[in-house]
Amino acid sequence: MICEIKKDCFLHTFSIEVCIPHCILTENQTTI
Repeated sequence: MICEIKKDCFLHTFSIEVCIPHCILTENQTTI
């Protein structure tokens, strides 16, 4: 499985940009 990292960014209070990294597992490719 491939771990694809996507950052979820949003504006918090006082215009502070907070980014949270997410690890998304993609099972599309079964070939190793």
